[in-house]
Amino acid sequence: MTQVIGIVGLKHSNYQSVQRAFEHLGHSVKIVRSEEALTGITHLVLPGVSSFGSVISELHELNLFEVIKNLYGAKISILGLCAGMQVMGLSSKESPGVVGLSWFNFECLPFLNVDGRRLFHTGWNVISQSSGTQLAQTMIGEDFYFNHSFYVSSDSIQTITTHASSVFYGTEVVSFIHSHNIWGFQFHPEKSQRSGLNLLSNFLRWTK
Repeated sequence: MTQVIGIVGLKHSNYQSVQRAFEHLGHSVKIVRSEEALTGITHLVLPGVSSFGSVISELHELNLFEVIKNLYGAKISILGLCAGMQVMGLSSKESPGVVGLSWFNFECLPFLNVDGRRLFHTGWNVISQSSGTQLAQTMIGEDFYFNHSFYVSSDSIQTITTHASSVFYGTEVVSFIHSHNIWGFQFHPEKSQRSGLNLLSNFLRWTK
């Protein structure tokens, strides 16, 4: 089956960088801003570089929130990047009162130092632990680029058997999740050079 990659064109996101990454790999990309644009899509990407509340707000503005929420378990493969992964959960302390896609039972928490000040996990970090599929196992020891100040705790994803994590200031951060047709990366593969491009290629290969 021919793979057709769609990227949700959220204006407050890095969708153009993600588009360039897939095009570099030789794939054409369709920008999705309506339900009609989902026709024929085999792979859908929710981009990041945004806030939890902003992503959810834009999905509602595009009338895509309920449409995408109902795609859990469908034939289309969905990949969330950074904030695009975080909105797959219930909520986030970043945007109180905003309800996520609720595919997974987690709330995103802020990184805080001992004085209660927010920390930013920005830069390269290694995947230190994983469980589940062979794709998760291949990520062990690989470096990827992170840029976020809210995270998913490993304690909140016990029902997700396939996942990987990294450690930041003693906190175990969920870096990767996979369940059914849903995939999420907390890091930015499009900014992670060869490791990131290889991972995007593997994502497409594993979800044909």
